[in-house]
Amino acid sequence: MWFVYGEHPIRFSLREFGILTGLICGPLPSDEEESSAIDVGPISDSDFFHTLIGPNNSYTIREIVDILKEDKKLPIARRMNGDRRLRLCLVVIVDEIFICNSFVVRASSKVVKLVENLDAFVKYPWGRLSFLRTLERVTLGYVVPTARALADQLSQSHTATHGFTLSFQLLFFHAIPLLARILPDADDELTFDDRSMRHLTQLNLFHNSNILEAENNPNLCVENILHSEDPQDYQDYNWYGTEVDNTRIDLIMRKLDDGHIFKKKRLAWRDSTFAIDYMRCAKKENNHTSYQTKEIQSCSREQNTPA
Repeated sequence: MWFVYGEHPIRFSLREFGILTGLICGPLPSDEEESSAIDVGPISDSDFFHTLIGPNNSYTIREIVDILKEDKKLPIARRMNGDRRLRLCLVVIVDEIFICNSFVVRASSKVVKLVENLDAFVKYPWGRLSFLRTLERVTLGYVVPTARALADQLSQSHTATHGFTLSFQLLFFHAIPLLARILPDADDELTFDDRSMRHLTQLNLFHNSNILEAENNPNLCVENILHSEDPQDYQDYNWYGTEVDNTRIDLIMRKLDDGHIFKKKRLAWRDSTFAIDYMRCAKKENNHTSYQTKEIQSCSREQNTPA
């Protein structure tokens, strides 16, 4: 997925997602590997679901949060044990934040099944699953038939998005430092671990006027592709068996590497393809070695939609 801000393209790929969130983004395990990892004994999946959460066959995440809150009000001797509380909290975090796919989120059997084996749970590539879910929920569909149809969809007063959409905010703050000046404490790097919820920094709301002001600022500087010096950010981001060569993306990457300055009039969304105008330059660059840049056809929809 690519964004354009102030004539600057910004890439949002699995690599950027991994750098921004710190989540494990390695290849998803096969069904056999997953079954082997969560095989912890003779107890059935349904029995563990009921043991962990309760007697019903379905629970919303809100109901689980209420269970946790009510438990804290009980005398210490009657509260649930720490292992159960930890597992319920992990279900809430993964289903509600990482892979949220609807307005009313329910505890998924997959997550409950995996949380039974904590070693397997913490090693699972939730980052890749979250990335896929996020792109599935924020795209405009497989085909946008006309520019008018695209404009109508983008001009809606509001829209509901699911998945880990916080990653987009992290991307823009990282790639567009000028936006951080709107924050009251832009240099504040304290986290939830460093202070209580009652003493969090009060944030200002972002409005279109703030965003447009920064976009038209002559001092605007954009990091097109995120870089990291942390060795832990170098994961296996490959998409084995599902990736395709995309000459358009190769060309964009080549332009960025050469220090090319993009212009708004050429960054057009024509034929539902990113920056297709630049394809006219490709014939002049046949003597250059093409980057082996890969994009996921099923995720980026580069062939069909203006991600």
